[in-house]
Amino acid sequence: MNKRLVKKIAFIVIPLLVVLLGLLGYREFFTFYLKGTSPKTSTVSINSPYLKLKFNKSLTSEGHEVSLINASDEPSYVRQVVNGKTLVLYLPTDLSEGIEYTVNISKITAQDGKSFSGELRFTPEDIPYEKLDKDQQEEILRLQDERSDSDANDPIMNHLPHSALNYNLSLYINDGLGSDVPAERIILNAEILLSAADVRIDRDGAIEQAKQDINSYITSLNLDPANYQIEYSVTEPVL
Repeated sequence: MNKRLVKKIAFIVIPLLVVLLGLLGYREFFTFYLKGTSPKTSTVSINSPYLKLKFNKSLTSEGHEVSLINASDEPSYVRQVVNGKTLVLYLPTDLSEGIEYTVNISKITAQDGKSFSGELRFTPEDIPYEKLDKDQQEEILRLQDERSDSDANDPIMNHLPHSALNYNLSLYINDGLGSDVPAERIILNAEILLSAADVRIDRDGAIEQAKQDINSYITSLNLDPANYQIEYSVTEPVL
């Protein structure tokens, strides 16, 4: 190749590479961004135990504001675990196939003080257990053992059934035989009780308040609502 041509190409390419590397370096060290998820949002299974959010910086140990919202705009409480630069969101065990979910990120904070907000959407598929990656399979089995060991002695069993003006809270043990990975687990039945005034004035607001009251009650027992699968039903008065 002609030396003059080589010099011309180098004269153009090298500055471009320097600029590109500079931009990549700036992004990596001076900004805070989401690098990806595991599994990818396009391959979440109804059996996926978690969604890992992977960032470019180490995260603070707490204070992250993240919720999971289903197609009915109802939030689900998800347990969060920080692992270095990764925030692990443990998904509910009752994800519905073909229903879109939204991960609403109000704030995730890096140790240097920078914060991230945004949202992710995924629609779970019925991917068999044996086709999940090894990490997901191992975590499903670990959670299965954890539930089997802990559910029989879960302290919430000493406080249920429980009733208040706007809800009844009880539990049952699900053997999980209808799932790919059977395991006994506690399911909380939350019956929301609406009054005639609730229905007339603000039905949705009354339901949301009851859900908050249920979670406040569980929290008052020094327990985390995110650790339980809560199945809601609504009872309305006959008008």
